[in-house]
Amino acid sequence: MREIKFRLIRDNNIVGYEFHDFDMNNVYIMHSKTNDIEEAYNIAAVEEADIACDSKEQFTSLKDKNGKEIYEGDIVRSEVYEIEGMVKWEYEHWAPFKYYMTTVEKDFEVIGNIHENGDLLNDTDEQTHTP
Repeated sequence: MREIKFRLIRDNNIVGYEFHDFDMNNVYIMHSKTNDIEEAYNIAAVEEADIACDSKEQFTSLKDKNGKEIYEGDIVRSEVYEIEGMVKWEYEHWAPFKYYMTTVEKDFEVIGNIHENGDLLNDTDEQTHTP
């Protein structure tokens, strides 16, 4: 089963992570300030940790060529395909990976995210293809 988790955003800053875990009868939702499910389990065992947020960005279940997890709102680049753009769910696929799903972990790199590096995006478009 794929890992279900979200990056939590408040005031345009990354403030933590939300992990979803399942067993036969229950769904467990845990929060952590770090991207560490073990820490989330430890916090959940002693207290109910809740991190206030304005929005959530889903983990795509993909990693880049450096092993970094890719979330909605990340800005990625592929020099191989001459593509740079923001990751978002679009028409049943993660853009900009529609035609490159089998090579994401080899050919794409996370270069930032819209919260900390929004200046990396083209002002007129969230995805740029170089001819």
